[in-house]
Amino acid sequence: MSMVATVRTPAGIALVGDTLTSITRTQVKPDGTKTEQMYPASHTATKVFEFLERFGVGATGQPFVDGAPNGVPRSIGSLIRRANKSLAAIKGKPIKTCANRLAEFIHQHVGQTSGMIELLVCGYQNDVPVSVTARITKDGVSLEEPNPGLGIAVIGEGFVGQALWDLATARKTEPAVLFCSLRDAIDHGTFLVAVTRDYQRFFQEPQTVGGGIDVATITRQEEFTWVKRSSHVQPEK
Repeated sequence: MSMVATVRTPAGIALVGDTLTSITRTQVKPDGTKTEQMYPASHTATKVFEFLERFGVGATGQPFVDGAPNGVPRSIGSLIRRANKSLAAIKGKPIKTCANRLAEFIHQHVGQTSGMIELLVCGYQNDVPVSVTARITKDGVSLEEPNPGLGIAVIGEGFVGQALWDLATARKTEPAVLFCSLRDAIDHGTFLVAVTRDYQRFFQEPQTVGGGIDVATITRQEEFTWVKRSSHVQPEK
């Protein structure tokens, strides 16, 4: 499943994601009953991507799609990189249009056995920070209305973040994004991913969030910029 969070502050946007990919296997017991067991497939998968230079994209859910003509599964990351070239002409369009076109591009490669894919697209529109969530299944694409202004958005395993929000509501407090620096936005997003990962670790939950944590930022002055890329492999010198 994984988790991606975006924190939109006056100073800029932080996009943060974990790097764990898990797979589920069905085991058949001697009595014929079936159980599903989750296993980590990779601790260095990329969930955060640049899109059209001015946007960041986080992806959770199905890590691969199986609708390629040659039958070889393709990663979501490889499709986003291909979309950067194929959709370059729409770079100046509104964020909802760009998010929809990206989701439709990925949907073209979704096979009948592919699970749901969630995308969290963030960037600036008319000098305002915005995020949009898209969901892709074999049946089609759906988009939520854009979230403009300051705030936090999460896709994937958001249950710990929701519990913290419920606690803040009960205590009549709320995240102070209005006063956050870009460093605060990075730390806040990192905290949400890390606390979800550690909750699963210490409370014997299935490990769907884990590995390292990747961080990117987008500001009014600078487009997509990597801050921390733990999943990136550096070539040998």
